[in-house]
Amino acid sequence: MSTLREDIYVNCPPAQAHLHIDAFFREHTAPAHDLAEGSIRLTLRVPLRIPGLKTALTVQRGTIATIKRVHAGPSSSDTLSVTWEALGGGPFPRFAGTISVRGDEDYDSFRLMLEGMYAPPLGVAGNAFDSVIGRWLAIATARDLLGRMRDSIETSYRQLEAEKAARVHAGLA
Repeated sequence: MSTLREDIYVNCPPAQAHLHIDAFFREHTAPAHDLAEGSIRLTLRVPLRIPGLKTALTVQRGTIATIKRVHAGPSSSDTLSVTWEALGGGPFPRFAGTISVRGDEDYDSFRLMLEGMYAPPLGVAGNAFDSVIGRWLAIATARDLLGRMRDSIETSYRQLEAEKAARVHAGLA
């Protein structure tokens, strides 16, 4: 088993994190007949830089991610269990872990943290592949997911704040 731990800073008050995380998942939820409840469909992207090329190639793989709230304590509303696996199966690892919200040094931002484990497929050959390139792919995939979540959360937060400011301004006019 290989462990994976990545985090990213998000410009949004931690007290509003759950609201905007929910908005991200609503945007990506597949039709109920297509996937199990709580699942979303994402195409995770991995930038691939090849020496000599001026632009990076992007490797994409469709995935099924299952996201569920963890109900373990008072702060559990901002902890999600997450699994993902390649759409259609194949020799790709299955990831299982959590996404959690961790407070930052101020009240205007938080860290979105992904932690978990995956087993490289194909036994010894998979372990060798993981040590050479598979681990890099796993990290890049995690960063893609966290970056897309951050962008969605920050956009949703800015929109909500703009709507609140417009209502206040309209009330004062």
